[in-house]
Amino acid sequence: MSARETAVNTLLGLLLLLAIAIPCAAFVAAYGLTLYGIDLAVKHFFPALNHTRDVELYGLFCLVGLLWSVRHLRRRLWPNAFLSLATVAAFASIGLAELHSGYGQDELFSNVWPLFLLFMVLREERLQRWEFLLGAIFVSLGVAAATGMLGRTTLAVYVRSGVVLGVFAWFFVSVRRGILPGPDTSAASTRP
Repeated sequence: MSARETAVNTLLGLLLLLAIAIPCAAFVAAYGLTLYGIDLAVKHFFPALNHTRDVELYGLFCLVGLLWSVRHLRRRLWPNAFLSLATVAAFASIGLAELHSGYGQDELFSNVWPLFLLFMVLREERLQRWEFLLGAIFVSLGVAAATGMLGRTTLAVYVRSGVVLGVFAWFFVSVRRGILPGPDTSAASTRP
């Protein structure tokens, strides 16, 4: 290989890297500006909030839950859509609970993860009745514990820990059974 071919290959490689880097940098800049605008709006409309970044996080979780809900509604998976909408309401109530409860921010953030794992369990096939009831119980208990409805008692700690352990167990059992979240592959596997 001559020096000229090496130089041309190097320049083509740099052009390809720039072709990938420029859209990625533009996406990161647009995302950063969007978060900055949301941060300014949250500070303006909710001046009592000390942790505006968490409102953005809860808003992102609500948006993901809303997208899942629409997806399930379009496929007529009513129990899945209902649980997705319930988790949207749960994220909204947990995100705004800081204004009304005496809990610290770390405790609120740790209570979001059981609900976040519930998104992972919502899959592209209809939930069975026991799964729907279990999900509804986890969402309602998670909201009750996170928003301070159970107070600062030992019961609230047990409920919060039980929701975390229950959702983790449900997630691992679903993974162990081979029911992974994502597109339904049963129709694709029956094709010749």
